[in-house]
Amino acid sequence: MDNAYDDMKTTMVLLEWEDSRQPTRGWTRVNELGQQSACHCYSVGFLVEDNDKVKVLAASVADVDDDKQAMGMTVIPTACVLRMTRLTSSSRAASTRKPLRT
Repeated sequence: MDNAYDDMKTTMVLLEWEDSRQPTRGWTRVNELGQQSACHCYSVGFLVEDNDKVKVLAASVADVDDDKQAMGMTVIPTACVLRMTRLTSSSRAASTRKPLRT
C-alpha cells in the first residue's frame, strides 16, 4: 500500500516501533554510561502513507469521501517499525452510549 488515502475510513493501525533517546542531559563519562536501549513506542492512527521508507499516521481525518484531509501526522521510518497491527471494529474496545462528563 503506497498511499492509503483511498482507504482512510477503515485503515487504523497500531504501530509498535523504536526511537532514539538521549540518555543523559549533559557531559557524561562514557565508562559511567552503562547499557542503553532504544525507546519503545506505540502509536495509533489512520495510516495515510505506507511504503518502504516511511509509515505516516494521522490523528484525525476529514472529508474522506471527497477531498481527503488529515492532521496531526507523524512520520515514522519503516526501518524503526517492529510491528503493525490493523485495527478493526472487533479489535476496538466496546463503546458506551452514555455522554461524556465535562
